Amino acid sequence: MIPNLVPIETYSVDETGYWKRLPLVYGVMMMVMGTAITWFTIGDSLQPVEVLERGIAGGAGCGILFTFLLRRWEALHRERHRSVDTGRKRRGMSSRVFASNRTVSCSTRDALFRT
Repeated sequence: MIPNLVPIETYSVDETGYWKRLPLVYGVMMMVMGTAITWFTIGDSLQPVEVLERGIAGGAGCGILFTFLLRRWEALHRERHRSVDTGRKRRGMSSRVFASNRTVSCSTRDALFRT
């Protein structure tokens, strides 16, 4: 495991303003795409204002909810990796798969398939 070279609080600093801009950019993008999809799929049965209202509501909801959940996931992920005991070797998924598929020694295989 790579040692922490900087304090963990450094990762929480938003120097570029990414986390402030993300809800707006993602929300506008989802609003445009949601409005277009609604217009091309069920737009014939709805008024144009109704299609636009659905697009704005979906974009605002996605912009706020997705970025909130992404920020929470990032913070939990960072804390989980911070609290890992560095003395313990972490086993990944591949080592668990290989451990469950152990090979059988020749003598055992011969005993199993003896005719």
